[in-house]
Amino acid sequence: MANARVDKVNAELKRSIYDILSKKVKSPELTEMFSIVKVDADKELTYAKVYVSVFSADKEKADKTFEAIKHSENFVRQCLFKEMRIKSVPQIVFLKWKFEMEMTKNS
Repeated sequence: MANARVDKVNAELKRSIYDILSKKVKSPELTEMFSIVKVDADKELTYAKVYVSVFSADKEKADKTFEAIKHSENFVRQCLFKEMRIKSVPQIVFLKWKFEMEMTKNS
């Protein structure tokens, strides 16, 4: 039963975080297209790993975009406090999604 709740919260976090990053974060470094691939919150909902994929032909621009996303962690969490109807919003950590991660899990 707890897993279903965590899965629902993960899905809601994924949607909300993307909306906040794409519409509310006003950073000039946030220039490249990105996607929230996956959100992994722990059972107690105190900590959440957010996997981000940045799509860009230019590695330097992709790195700057990811750094801008990482820099906005506190702002995103503040916005989630206002939007979500749960007791506490997990501490968010943005991580780069590597295609190799998916390939090794499926092997």
